[in-house]
Amino acid sequence: MSISRLEPLPGTASLFVLVDARVPQEVTEIPWHRRRKALAVISIGLCAAFGTRPVSTLPPKVFHPMAVGAIAERLRKPALRGPIRIDSTHFRAGADGLMVLGTVACAGRHFAYSAQVAFDPRTEAARVMTLRVA
Repeated sequence: MSISRLEPLPGTASLFVLVDARVPQEVTEIPWHRRRKALAVISIGLCAAFGTRPVSTLPPKVFHPMAVGAIAERLRKPALRGPIRIDSTHFRAGADGLMVLGTVACAGRHFAYSAQVAFDPRTEAARVMTLRVA
């Protein structure tokens, strides 16, 4: 027997529809060594995104060209530059690696960042596939 409940229809104030109850998703624990490796490579990328490290020093084995391109594009625009402090980091396991979300502070302003990190199955080496700063 499934459990059902009434939910409002989007865009209406008084119409409800009977739907099945949501099943909670299973939480997968991410090993600490993967978290540590992911945060280490992301912090290098964030330093480059805020101009404290040259983009040319980002190793291609660790940073996908799409991530390097996003960092270089941010530096082409008039953006805030300087030393950073990573305030928060949240990890979520995905099919092909980790999705990392968080906030970073630079010169008293706060920015959000997101990154996708893949791991080599043989060597467990981390590679930043995407890195966005907003």
